[in-house]
Amino acid sequence: DWESVLAKASTAVNSLEMEKDRVAVVIISFDEATKILEHSATTDQLNDIRWFSSETITYNPVILEDQQIAQNAFEKNLTGVTFGIPDSELSNSVQAEIATFAGSDFHPDALFAYDIPGMLATAIDQLDDPYQIDELLATMIEGSSLYAGITGWAYLNEQGDRKYYHYDIWNVQQGETPDSYKWNRTAKFLNNPGIPAYITPFATTVD
Repeated sequence: DWESVLAKASTAVNSLEMEKDRVAVVIISFDEATKILEHSATTDQLNDIRWFSSETITYNPVILEDQQIAQNAFEKNLTGVTFGIPDSELSNSVQAEIATFAGSDFHPDALFAYDIPGMLATAIDQLDDPYQIDELLATMIEGSSLYAGITGWAYLNEQGDRKYYHYDIWNVQQGETPDSYKWNRTAKFLNNPGIPAYITPFATTVD
């Protein structure tokens, strides 16, 4: 019952005594985001504020399949992030091969499927006994620091997350014609060794 969900969100927005430019909606969902966006136009309080999305929605083509849903997303400046892929010869080559094979665009997160076994193989290669799971777990961080692949340096921190990373920031914008829409990469969030993390605009648009 998406109308009920949006009515609750609208009530929450009205209860906030602050300027509309300090309020935002965040959608954390899968393809049902299309239903939320479809009904959102009927709720005035939610049309005047920014909308942000989880990575399961960001760059998801289902948002653009229906012209009215895409327009609603555009009017709300729907913005989200995906894991960033470095601009390198290796990553560009693999992305081109996948796009040719798939015959269409693909979610950038798919590239991590290549680096996970690559990083594990590098870590296992450092072991005296590749079948000792306890040794692998104890040396995983050290082993991960030796691998750099399609998605960049795979060095892990103590929590098992990547120590250095970046995100691509996307939003829904108009396409070449007024009634067409596209996901447009607008900026990057970069966390590299030796310098504070920062956001930088993306130089070119991606159809």
